[in-house]
Amino acid sequence: MPSKCSDSDLEALVSVGLLPAKSIIQWHSALGQDRPYENMGEIIAFAPYFERGLGLPCSAFFSRHLSYYKIQLHHLTPNSFVHISVFVHLCEAFLGIKPHFELFRFLFHLKPQPDSYDLDVVGGAGLQLRQGKDKLYIPYKLSSKVIDWKPKWLYIENQWEILPAITPA
Repeated sequence: MPSKCSDSDLEALVSVGLLPAKSIIQWHSALGQDRPYENMGEIIAFAPYFERGLGLPCSAFFSRHLSYYKIQLHHLTPNSFVHISVFVHLCEAFLGIKPHFELFRFLFHLKPQPDSYDLDVVGGAGLQLRQGKDKLYIPYKLSSKVIDWKPKWLYIENQWEILPAITPA
């Protein structure tokens, strides 16, 4: 679907500290574009990702998740970033350790959408707390179902080579 993400939308994220300035990460809007164009030097991101905790450049911990699950950034749902952000904060601020990949996998799993054989290109993979692990983990609330997030896409220069390059949707 066409992008509804404008420069002013992105500047608003910059003004509240959720997105680095354009001069730092080389982002640009895709306003009105029907589909991403293929450019191996760019990735597709969604404004709600930044609203829920995505930070750039991405960590090796996050990059390992993409590699392990064989997904790209655009496959994730916005609330997946809340889970990752809370977990990283828990490890670094409270436990005093680097985010531990195996501990994350113990607590969370990737839920393919609609199923593992037919993954949606955009939002086809959501990180979720494993059943029964809520008793072992800290409580927090997710935003209610995120609606209308898919048309809020933009391009970001992939200058860190941490994230896979974009593939057309």
